[in-house]
Amino acid sequence: MGAPLILKVRAILWLHILRFLRFKLSFTNYVITIILWYAIFILGALMFIPREELPIVAPLTFWSLVMWNIISNSVWLIGGWTWFFVSQGFVEEHMLLNTRPSAVLVGRAFTGLMVSLVAIILVMLVFIGIVGEVIIEIQNLALLIIGLIELTIMAICYGLFLAALSFVIRVPGTLLDVANFVVFIIGGVGVPINKLPDVLKYVAIAIPYSHAAEIVRCGVVGIEPYLGLRQELFISSLITISMIIASIYIFKIIENHIRRHGVKAIGRM
Repeated sequence: MGAPLILKVRAILWLHILRFLRFKLSFTNYVITIILWYAIFILGALMFIPREELPIVAPLTFWSLVMWNIISNSVWLIGGWTWFFVSQGFVEEHMLLNTRPSAVLVGRAFTGLMVSLVAIILVMLVFIGIVGEVIIEIQNLALLIIGLIELTIMAICYGLFLAALSFVIRVPGTLLDVANFVVFIIGGVGVPINKLPDVLKYVAIAIPYSHAAEIVRCGVVGIEPYLGLRQELFISSLITISMIIASIYIFKIIENHIRRHGVKAIGRM
């Protein structure tokens, strides 16, 4: 049982690595587009900040962009890739080979993380050129890593949820993600929860990403999370585990639905 599983994992990773190598220009274009959009945000966010506040504001702005990049890539590179995966008949092909479509879609995390990594490094260089190396002075590296890992897992699970939903209603995952555009502002990702208006604080707490984001900010500049560090570590861990279980369960239901009714790809292209 171990050997076939290892072979499947290797095959899935090779599939996405091969696509990654073949679509180098698309990858480069995507990264450049991200950097240009972020450059606009950087100029708008930092232009009117007093010089003495930059050591705190600049790291928060940079790591907010890092988290937003991870979240948005989960939608575009997992949920948004579903239409291609379905329209080419890959769902049926993989299921005939006893390979779950969800496993193939999880492999898209490789592409997403590569895009995020390159974009983050280049954006970091832009930040260093503007405000210096203050953005890479981390208060607590362990908390930063924990927060980013949890946020990445949450984002992948959310992308899988959108992909599963698009299998049934035949709408690309990117079009299903209406909330993704407002999460950055009111979801505790771009702005610390304690800086939001009272009404929006309750909204941010209800959004899973906010708890991991609070841990990231605590690790970067030492800002105490809104609910306290211990509480946030517990809540974010609980949410991460719950999202993993939920995404597995939902995809299992969808795959059973596909086996009974098939996948309708007409109109997806």
